[in-house]
Amino acid sequence: MSQASRTPEAESAVAQLQQALTAFVRKTTTFRVALPNGQSLERSAYATLFRLQCAGPQRGSELAHELGLDLSTVSRQVAGLVRQGLVRKTSDPDDGRAWLLELTAAGRRLVQQGMAARETFLDELLVHWTEDDLRTFGQLLDRFNAALDARRVVAERAS
Repeated sequence: MSQASRTPEAESAVAQLQQALTAFVRKTTTFRVALPNGQSLERSAYATLFRLQCAGPQRGSELAHELGLDLSTVSRQVAGLVRQGLVRKTSDPDDGRAWLLELTAAGRRLVQQGMAARETFLDELLVHWTEDDLRTFGQLLDRFNAALDARRVVAERAS
């Protein structure tokens, strides 16, 4: 629906959504993943590890694309994760000049700990939500993410 064809009620709903999304992004931008050992992991580092957990070994350029970051940013981030023993570089079997990034056992453990910590956090945060509320929120968030992905593909084709 184009903005010109929206009803005043729809315009109000979009404005409310924009405010809610702004607050959500602001609150989650500084989010750190709390780990059981009292340590924490920056959101961006966790996102990198989580992506490697989900997608498996991949080149830095693929990882940068998936994270929506430039390669130099991802390279700096990965260098720190390599120093911490959470990620390792291995030679790409398809191109010996290139490197694949993959989680180490310690990296996999850290992602699992982070996932468990986030699940506990969400359980505590949403304890009073009904099962229907949780399901509806998850479905709507999936739709929103799919729309974002589709928009990203269109923007990539245009550039």
